[in-house]
Amino acid sequence: MIQRILLFTLVILGFSTLNSQEAKTISIGNQVWMSSNMDSIVVNSYCYVNDTNNCSKYGRLYNWETALIICPQGFHLPSDTEWAELIDTLGGPNVASQNLQKKESNGFNAVLAGNFNKGLDVFSFLDRNAYYWTSTAFNKKVAWFRQIGENQTNINRSTVDKEYFFSVRCLKDK
Repeated sequence: MIQRILLFTLVILGFSTLNSQEAKTISIGNQVWMSSNMDSIVVNSYCYVNDTNNCSKYGRLYNWETALIICPQGFHLPSDTEWAELIDTLGGPNVASQNLQKKESNGFNAVLAGNFNKGLDVFSFLDRNAYYWTSTAFNKKVAWFRQIGENQTNINRSTVDKEYFFSVRCLKDK
């Protein structure tokens, strides 16, 4: 209970910090996405290998529970369906990965921030893969995510334990 109250308090402080600056966004199809990964300092978030320089470049990594509430007011963690809409808008799953990584193509600028497995205390795949949470749970323990790889044209869709730490990209509320 105390940890949840502390998390909520820190997230509110993070919102205040983010709301005092205008969030940079990009429009892709009918959606408006933040143009960078979230980087709000809250409980249950990490910089890759705990190096704050990595947060500046890649954003922070969050567990699923935190990812659900970290987006600032007016934005939300996109669902699996909303990710599918983005992918379809960019030409489908077999080409969207490269389109999301190219800065000049649409402004999404997916950065390959890797992930963190807290249970094993292992950071992995920096500059090789980006892992993005969706708000869609598969069951009580597992949630859907999207994975973009350095040398892959497709975007993978899979499930993973909610205790992993992935990047968060927020979507503007409609």
